[in-house]
Amino acid sequence: MASYEQKKNKKWSVRFYQFGVLRRLSGFDSKKEAEFEYMRALQKGKSAKVEDKHLTVDALYDIYFNYSSTQMKESSLYTIRSFFKLYILPEFGHRKINKISIGDINDWKMELDQKKTKSGKPISFSYKANIFTIFKMFILWAIKNNYLENNGLANMQNFRNREIKQDMLFWTEAEFLQFISVVDSPVYKVFFLFLYLTGCRKGEALGLRWQEVNFNTGFVNIKSTYSRKTLTADSTYRITTPKNHYSARKVLMPEVLVKELKKYYDSQISKPDFNSDCFVFGTNHPLGETSITRIKNDYCKLAGVKQIRLHDFRHSHVSLLISKNQNILVIAQRIGHANPNITLKTYAHLFPDQQREVLSSININLDT
Repeated sequence: MASYEQKKNKKWSVRFYQFGVLRRLSGFDSKKEAEFEYMRALQKGKSAKVEDKHLTVDALYDIYFNYSSTQMKESSLYTIRSFFKLYILPEFGHRKINKISIGDINDWKMELDQKKTKSGKPISFSYKANIFTIFKMFILWAIKNNYLENNGLANMQNFRNREIKQDMLFWTEAEFLQFISVVDSPVYKVFFLFLYLTGCRKGEALGLRWQEVNFNTGFVNIKSTYSRKTLTADSTYRITTPKNHYSARKVLMPEVLVKELKKYYDSQISKPDFNSDCFVFGTNHPLGETSITRIKNDYCKLAGVKQIRLHDFRHSHVSLLISKNQNILVIAQRIGHANPNITLKTYAHLFPDQQREVLSSININLDT
C-alpha cells in the first residue's frame, strides 16, 4: 500500500514496497502526479516479470511480496520475509515452482523437524506450523493467479503436533500482590498493574498514549499497538493499528489502577517534554521490551514468585476474572476476542469449579 507525504517545500513523495524492497519516489508538485508515477512504477515492475508457469520460487516470491505489501500490515510482511529468507528460499528458491512435488515438501518438513534454535532446543510446533502456513499461502496464491497448476500442493498437510501440551502459566491474585509489593519503580509498577488489571496485550500497553486515557470515566481507548517487526532500518519499532477489528476497544480500569495511573500522570506533567501525545509507558518512545523483561525477571526473583512471560499477565487477568465468577461474554469483550468461543477454547481449563456447580444443580433427589 502506497504512503503519500507532502514535505515542507510543498513537494510530494510516495513510499511503497516493490519486490520486497521499500522504494521512495519524490519531488512531485502534486499528489496526483505522485499517484501517477506510483502506478507507472508498478506497471513497469509487472512487465519486467515473465508471467508463465516456469518461474523459480525466488522470482515468484518477489511478485508475491509486492502484492502482499498492498494487502497486509508491515508486521505481517516482516514475518513473511523472515520465514522465506530463513526457511523457504534456501531450500526452494532456485527451484521452478512447477517442479516442486509433495515429496519435496515432506522432505523439507523432515529437515525442519531436525533444526535447532540458537539455544540448541528443537523448533517448537507452533513456529514450524506458522512457517508452513506462510508457505502454503504462497502456493495457494500462485495457483489462484495462474502461476502454478493445481498439482496437489494445495492439499499438502501441516506439521502434526507431537508436543506434550504445557500448562498455561499465570499468577494467582496472591502471587501478583507478592510480586507488585517489591516493584519500587513508579513507571514499572503502573505498567505491571496495567497489564494485570486490564488484560491488555503487551503491544497495546506500549502503544498507549496519554490522550487515550480518561481519568473521569476510567476508560482507556485501545486503538494502537507497538511492534518491533519493521522492514526498514529507520526505526526499531512501529505503532500500528491493533491486531484485528475486535482488538480496538475501550477497557474500563478498576479504581485502584485509575488511582495509581493518575498518581504517575501527575508526576509526569511537569516535565518539559510532556504532552498528551506522549506514551504512557515511556515518553517520546515506549519502554524497551528487553529492559521490561529483564526488570520483570529481577522483581520475580526478589519477590520469590515463579517466572512468567509478559503475555502471561494477560492470562493472569483472565484467571482473576474467572475466579471472581465473571461472565465469559464480558471477559471476551474486555480482552478483545472476536467471540466468547475463542475465550472458552483458550481458558476452558480454568473453569474446574463450574463442573461442580453443574453437578450440584442436577443432583435430583430420587427418594421423594
